Amino acid sequence: MSDTVDKDGFLYKRSGSTKKSAANQKKWNAYYFNLIQGSLYYYKNPEDPEPKGKIILGEVKFTKDESSSENSGKKFTFGFKSDKVDLLLAVEEEEDWKEWISSIEANMSKGAAPPLKKEKRKSRAQEIAFKMKKNLGTKAATSKLGKKAIRAQAPEEITGLIRGLKHIVERDSKSAKKANEVEENIYKLGVKAFFLLDGQLITIDDLLLADKPLREALELLAKCHDHAKFSRQPNPKLLMEKFEEVEKKFHEGGSILGKLFEPHLKPSNLKILQDLVDYIGNSERLFKIFQDSSLDEDLQELISASEHYTQFHFYSDK
Repeated sequence: MSDTVDKDGFLYKRSGSTKKSAANQKKWNAYYFNLIQGSLYYYKNPEDPEPKGKIILGEVKFTKDESSSENSGKKFTFGFKSDKVDLLLAVEEEEDWKEWISSIEANMSKGAAPPLKKEKRKSRAQEIAFKMKKNLGTKAATSKLGKKAIRAQAPEEITGLIRGLKHIVERDSKSAKKANEVEENIYKLGVKAFFLLDGQLITIDDLLLADKPLREALELLAKCHDHAKFSRQPNPKLLMEKFEEVEKKFHEGGSILGKLFEPHLKPSNLKILQDLVDYIGNSERLFKIFQDSSLDEDLQELISASEHYTQFHFYSDK
């Protein structure tokens, strides 16, 4: 693993042909990229253990004139092509585009290098997010790239909890798509809350009101886990009663958030919040998960992350 990086940041990625018929079928998605000597790695999220993909500069043709393409859908783009690669990337601002062009051209003749260490990626991404936060009024900050960077600022106590929840959802639903949807929706609402806080439309004290019952729900889950896994004779009736309390706590927190967000978010986003609460806090689903021994390892990860989160504290504005 490498300790140094020549250039990194959040870029839009669109793979496939740049022809008009194909362009209309492609979507631009934000990824975290880092350029290390002759290798360009990209990750869906900076904290991911492995890169989503990589480009060896010496094995591709670098095209920097894609910005003139009427079919790209983006103004500042560049790409890589070979028999196996057809990749188009984009940024929001010309200055950033020029910096990437310069860095890539300077590294084209360099040899391949291993990826950046996970801890270093997370730290670098947080630095980028901090810079974007200082310029929230710019197009770049409020774009998909900016939102992706801001998401990278989330503390480990929160990202660990979301990661543990994602693993449980994927195992329980047997659907990676469902798990990714839950994860993305949580982060989506988190980013919206970030902008509402920054715009002083809501306060941290407002969010703490919703955080209280959610923390209580997580603490109850930890107690349920101890009873289900370590008691000599677990009491199913007692467990179900506790899971119903957990469900009430989740709905209490969701209701507070819903009322807080209602003046500022679209109905579709409010529905996302409600759907998340209904899914995550469902007492019958929780009971089934805690009874499934095949989920023990994933459940332990979630409970450990929950306990870590409940020891983490936000600070009031007062």
